[in-house]
Amino acid sequence: CEKPVVSPNQNARPCKKPCSLRTSCSNCTSNGMECMWCSSTKRCVDSNAYIISFPYGQCLEWQTATCSPQNCSGLRTCGQCLEQPGCGWCNDPSNTGRGHCIEGSSRGPMKLIGMHHNEMVLDTNLCPKEKNYEWSFIQCPACTCSGHANICHLHTGKCFCTTKGIKGDQCQLCDSENRYVGNPLRGTCYYSLLIDYQFTFSLLQEDDRHHTAIN
Repeated sequence: CEKPVVSPNQNARPCKKPCSLRTSCSNCTSNGMECMWCSSTKRCVDSNAYIISFPYGQCLEWQTATCSPQNCSGLRTCGQCLEQPGCGWCNDPSNTGRGHCIEGSSRGPMKLIGMHHNEMVLDTNLCPKEKNYEWSFIQCPACTCSGHANICHLHTGKCFCTTKGIKGDQCQLCDSENRYVGNPLRGTCYYSLLIDYQFTFSLLQEDDRHHTAIN
């Protein structure tokens, strides 16, 4: 930057704010490629000083132009979570699609430490394996729905059963109240037909939009 020399009215080129003093992704990347934002450590560094700033590869994700819309914790599904570099999914022990998104790596969940350097360290307590939580970083775990569903409710983890007559949070029951019999844990559920009757099936209920089969 320069100071006016000849006249106090002469325009001077303003000093640019150093990358290290920029505290958000948006103002870090506002000057093109000069600065880069490391979202996993929440630091802005000079693009030419990346190797010096992170000599051991501590930066798991960075941006030089487009900033991620939100932190890992703001992502509500496993699919959304794993689309973002530096985010991993801690799967609920119920295996019904519930869980939460956390900053991390293939080794496990990570947390920020240090008041000045914002270093990321591994912290398996954020997704304890001994309590049957499962860490996923590459591929989302499948819903446990007795083989009768592929997707689960975002908040409750309830399976969306694909065969009419099968019900339950994990598609483990037959709808006996409506004459369905069988065992979905070992096979499927069948409608108990009466002789000399003509049957029609309604698919107007909310859950019916997930049904692809009737036995």
